[in-house]
Amino acid sequence: YSFCTLLATDTNTKMQDLMDEFKSKDIPGVVDKMLSDVFKSGETPEDPVGGMCRSLQKQMLEKLNKQWGIGGSVRFCLGVGGMAKVVLQHGEGNIAEVYLHGAHVTRWCVGGFEALWVSPDAVYEPSAAIRGGIPICWPQFGPGALPQHGFLRNSSSWEVVDTCANENNISLSLQHTSNDATMAQWEHPFRVTYTIHLKPDTLTTSLKVENTGHAQFDFTTALHTYFSVPHIDAIRVEGFSGLQYMDNLQGRKEVTEESTEPLSITQETDRIYISTPEEVTIHDGYHGKTILHKSPSLPDAVLWNPWIEKASKMKDFNNYGWRNMVCVEAGAIKTPVTLAKDETWFGSQTLSVQLPSN
Repeated sequence: YSFCTLLATDTNTKMQDLMDEFKSKDIPGVVDKMLSDVFKSGETPEDPVGGMCRSLQKQMLEKLNKQWGIGGSVRFCLGVGGMAKVVLQHGEGNIAEVYLHGAHVTRWCVGGFEALWVSPDAVYEPSAAIRGGIPICWPQFGPGALPQHGFLRNSSSWEVVDTCANENNISLSLQHTSNDATMAQWEHPFRVTYTIHLKPDTLTTSLKVENTGHAQFDFTTALHTYFSVPHIDAIRVEGFSGLQYMDNLQGRKEVTEESTEPLSITQETDRIYISTPEEVTIHDGYHGKTILHKSPSLPDAVLWNPWIEKASKMKDFNNYGWRNMVCVEAGAIKTPVTLAKDETWFGSQTLSVQLPSN
C-alpha cells in the first residue's frame, strides 16, 4: 500500500496498474480494499503505512480469535510494539501471556504474584529476542556456529496449532517447522511443538522436537527462565550443592560446588550445573519460594545473574534489573541430544510458587 501511494504520482493511471499487480498475488483482502478506496477517491489517506498495519493486525487477530480463541480463557490481542500475544487466564489471579514471536512466555501471574521477570527495556521487534520471561534456546544453547541460543527465540514463524480450556487446564500449542530461513543456517528438517499449560497453581512448558529429515542431527537446548525475586541479596537457590558445574566465566572450566547449603549470589554468576536433580527451589528470603520441576530429559541447569557491570552493558537489560531477577534454566547442554530420522524428543518444566502466609 505504501509502495502504491509513494509511486503513483498520476493516481488515475499508475495506481490502477499497481492495483492489478497486487491483485495477481496472494495479498490479504484488506490491502485490496484499501487500494480500491484510494483509487476511487484519488486521495492518499492520512498515515497510509500505519493504517495498513493496523488493519492487517486487526484482521489477523480476528482470524486467530475466531479459530483458536476460547471465551475469556484464551484470547489473542496486541502486545507491546504491536506484536501479537496470547492471554491465557484461569480464574481471577492466574494469567499467562505468550508472544507469538519466539513462542515467548512473558508473564505468569499466580495468586496475584508476578513470578517471571521481564526487563523494562526489553526490545519488542521481529528481529530481536525479548529479554526476560522464558526464551527457548534451540538448537543451540549459548554461542557457537549459530547465533547465540539458536534461532527459535527470535523467529516469527511460529503458528498456533491447538488451544484447550477446561476447569483444570488452559493450554496453547505453537509449532515451528524448518523453512528456508532455518535451512540457510542449519541444514536439518525439523518440527518443534511448544505447549504451555496453565493450571490453578502451576505453569508447565513442554518442548517436542521431531526429526523430519533423512539424517540424524544433534542439538542442545534450554528453557531460559527469568524468575522475579524481591532482591538478589536475599535469595537462596537449593538443589546444586555438591554438584559439578561448568563455569562460563572461566571458559566452561569444570568445578565442584563445595557449598552444602543453598547457594547465594553475590557477584556475576554464569554456571551450567551438570546432572542436576529434577527439582530446584528458589527461596526468596521472605518465606516464599518458587519451585522448578524438570523432566529427566533436561538433566542440566543454568544459574545466571549478570550483576552490575554486565547488566549496564546490555541495552535491553536495564541497569538495575540484576537486583530483581535470577535465571534458573532447565536444559540439555553438556551432552547434546542426538535424534535419528523420524525420532522424537520431549522435554518439559513445571513451575509452582508457594507464597508466604500472612
